[in-house]
Amino acid sequence: MAKVFESYQLHAYVDGQLSREECLEIELAMQLQPELEQEIAQLRALKAQVKEMYQDIAVPEKVRQSAKPSRVWSLPKTVAASLVLGAFLGAGSLQVYLNGTTLLPMTQQQVAEGKYLIHLDSDDHAKQALALQEVERLLQEGGSHVKVDFISNYQGVTLFDVNNPNRQELEGLLSKYDNLTLYACKRALERAMEKGQTLQMLPQVRHEQPAIDAVAQRLSTGWKYIKI
Repeated sequence: MAKVFESYQLHAYVDGQLSREECLEIELAMQLQPELEQEIAQLRALKAQVKEMYQDIAVPEKVRQSAKPSRVWSLPKTVAASLVLGAFLGAGSLQVYLNGTTLLPMTQQQVAEGKYLIHLDSDDHAKQALALQEVERLLQEGGSHVKVDFISNYQGVTLFDVNNPNRQELEGLLSKYDNLTLYACKRALERAMEKGQTLQMLPQVRHEQPAIDAVAQRLSTGWKYIKI
């Protein structure tokens, strides 16, 4: 009988966070289960690509003024191919902003059919307000059929602090939409504590895993990615 591993175990294995005994158990199972070996290889590739996405790209000024996200894309369920802009443009799955020009804009119908991952890594209040505007737009246009996960890492976790000036707007969205979920990166919170930074997360915020794991899980199942 094939050994079944939980998703968090595979992520921990790829991240090198398991004990030697646990690693040996997974590696033995990989020898007997080619599909498990392939899944882990895909997970490694996806995480490497997500790390590249984390490189900060400034939002063009025109985009800031029009309250639009900096980039949006979705990944196929398999991640053997590398992230090449032209490939995504050809597939019609990417919306980007280049010098303030929008390519392949999403229609209201496309929004209504989607699952969206909003990613914020900045403590800039203007960017945080922009992220909240984008969340509200997606939820308004998509209605009950859309799902939005708002994930923050690095300094972006400050948006979910009880003392953030955007708290009222954020709590307003949470009270209005039950298809919005907030995630703060576990590692970002740990680093903040190590630096002596005091953060008190809103009670609705989940923070049980690193942001990169949450992003990888969603991209591998077809969620659309929006980097603010």
